[in-house]
Amino acid sequence: MSKLEPENDSRESLAGGSTIARFMNCFPRAKFLLSADGEILHSNDACNRLFGTQASEMRATEWINCFPSVDQRRIHRALKSVAETQQSVQIETVLQREDASQRLVTLHLMTFVDEAGEPCYVCHAEDTTIVRQLSEAAEENERRLAIMLEVMSEGVVLQDAYGQIMMSNPAAEEILGLNNDQLAGRSSVDPCWRAVHEDGSSYPGEDHPAMRSLSTGKSLHKQTMGIHKPDGTLTWISINSVPLFNGKEEKPYSVVASFSDITELKNATNETQKQLDSLHMVQIELEMRQRELEVMNAQLRGMADTDVLTGLKNRRCLFERLRAEVSLVERNGSEFSFVLIDVDFFKSINDTFGHMAGDEVLKRVSQALTDFARVSDFVARYGGEEFAVIMPHTNRIKAQAATERMLEEISRVHWKGKQVTASAGVSTYAGLGSSIDSLIEDADSALYAAKAAGRNQVITAA
Repeated sequence: MSKLEPENDSRESLAGGSTIARFMNCFPRAKFLLSADGEILHSNDACNRLFGTQASEMRATEWINCFPSVDQRRIHRALKSVAETQQSVQIETVLQREDASQRLVTLHLMTFVDEAGEPCYVCHAEDTTIVRQLSEAAEENERRLAIMLEVMSEGVVLQDAYGQIMMSNPAAEEILGLNNDQLAGRSSVDPCWRAVHEDGSSYPGEDHPAMRSLSTGKSLHKQTMGIHKPDGTLTWISINSVPLFNGKEEKPYSVVASFSDITELKNATNETQKQLDSLHMVQIELEMRQRELEVMNAQLRGMADTDVLTGLKNRRCLFERLRAEVSLVERNGSEFSFVLIDVDFFKSINDTFGHMAGDEVLKRVSQALTDFARVSDFVARYGGEEFAVIMPHTNRIKAQAATERMLEEISRVHWKGKQVTASAGVSTYAGLGSSIDSLIEDADSALYAAKAAGRNQVITAA
C-alpha cells in the first residue's frame, strides 16, 4: 500500500496523523494531501466518497489515472508549476470512478512545506457535476424559452415591479408597433399608449392588467383593451397578466403580460352584432306585421263567423257546431237539443216602423237570448227573424223548460209600446241513426206548429 507510514512508532507521530485526519474531515468537500511525488498521504471522507474508494490507499500516483490521459499530463504540469511558482492552479476535468460512473470535478492545487521542510500539496476537489447539469439544463431551458417566445404568435412582455418593460418577444413588437428598443424601459402608465376601453373611453395606465397584478398580486385574464399604434391604427388586444414572486414575499417583483391581437375578431364581432341588430329590427317589424295580420285575420274570421247585425254566430258557424255536437254524441252517448226561434209578426214591424226598426228589434231579441243562455249554450242567427240555440247535454224536457224561459225573456222586449213575442220549436238528437237535417226539420216543424197554435209558445218535436 502506498499510504504514508510514519518512520517511527512514536505516539507523537501517530497523534499527529490522527490530528490531520480529524482536521481534514471537518471539511464537507473533498480534500486530500499529496507528497512531493504526488502520492496521496491523507484523504478526507468526502474525498473518498467522490473517488468511490479509499483514495489514500491508492498506490503511488495511481489516483491520477482516474482522469482522462490528456488531463493527467495537465495535472503533472500543474503540480510542477505549483511547486515552482508557489501559486495555486485550477483544473477542470472528468473523474472516472471505480463503478464506471463519471463526475465533473474542479481540482484546486496549492503547495506548502511541512515541518520537516518537505514540499507537500493540498488538493481541493469540487464536484461540479450537478452544477454543470443544472447550468446546462438552465441554458437549454433558456434556449427553448427563447425559441418559444420567438415563434409565439402571442405577444409577451416582462415588466419589473414598477411596470417598466424588461423584455419583449417579436410578436409583442409587431402587435404594439414598436421595436424592442422602443419598448425597453417603457411603463404601462406611459400616456403615449393612448389605450381605450371597448366603449371608447380612456383606459388609464394604472388600470392596465399588469399594473393591477403588481398592486394586488393577483392574475387577470382576457382583459380587452384598444391600443393606438404609432401609425394611428387602433389594435384590439386581449391581455393576461401573471405576477411573479420571490419565495414567500407578499409583493410581486415582476409581472408577465401576454396578449393577442383580436382586432379582426373584434371587427367581425362588431359587424356581426350590427347585422344581428339589423335582423332584430327586421324581426321586430315582422312580428308587428304578424300581429297586425293576426288581428286582421281574427277580424276576418269573426266577420266570416259572425252575423253583422246581431253579433251572434252565423248560419255557417252554426252548422260547424252542430257537426261537433253530433260527433260528441256518437262518442259519448249523450244527447243535445236544438231550438229554432222565430219572432212573431216581424213583417208587420218592418212594414209599420221600417227596416231600421226591424233591425233594432232583432238586436234586442238577440241580446235577450245571449243574456239568458247558459255558458255552454250556442246562440246563432239562423236567418231573417229566426234564431237557433244548441243546448249540449240537454234532453227534450229540460230544453222545453229552458226555451219557455227564453220566450219569457223575449216578451220583455217592447218597441213603440208594443210587446215583442216569439215562437219556438225544439228537437233532440240522441243518435239512433238521426241526422242534422232531420234534427233541423223536426225543430222547424215544431216551430210552425207553435205558430199555428197561436204563437208565443214552445212545441217540442215528438
